[in-house]
Amino acid sequence: TRKVDVRMIVTSNADLEALVAAGRFRADLFFRLKQLRFDLPPLRRRPNDIVWLAVSMIEECCRTTGRSVHRIDPEFLELLKCYPWPGNIRDLRNEVHRAVLFCHDGTLTSDGLALGVRREAERARRDEGSSAKGDLADDVAQTEIEAIERMLRATDFNRAAAARALGISRVTLYNKIRKYRIRLDGASSK
Repeated sequence: TRKVDVRMIVTSNADLEALVAAGRFRADLFFRLKQLRFDLPPLRRRPNDIVWLAVSMIEECCRTTGRSVHRIDPEFLELLKCYPWPGNIRDLRNEVHRAVLFCHDGTLTSDGLALGVRREAERARRDEGSSAKGDLADDVAQTEIEAIERMLRATDFNRAAAARALGISRVTLYNKIRKYRIRLDGASSK
């Protein structure tokens, strides 16, 4: 017998509490893992973190590839902040590394971003500019979308179970899915 002192770090993109409530995750294991909990919102809800993460990733890529970046165009960083990052930090890392690899004059510009990223970020920036910032209805809608998507994932897209876990009727859930155009194939609607 050997005695060891270990610490475990467990991560999940599923709402484990909801899974326990739905009977799809062992409660005893959940409570063992729940000693110290950090909820980290997706990158799209932390736009202020994107700039320092991107700069750090640029420096890392320059070290590993031997490339040199002397200047970062503010438009480049602004588009990074506007893009919703469906793949979260991995998606950001891949896009930043791609931009560094395509940078030939030492200045990172928005031209170094993938066309799809540029278009989506520019569209998001236009949409944000055209709607009133801090609009309560938009904030409530975004919160509802995220809660519904999270519960659908936690229940393996069982709409009846998701409705029960959310405390709403199935009809209400169906109406919200239709209203917000929430995809039922596991892909994010935003």
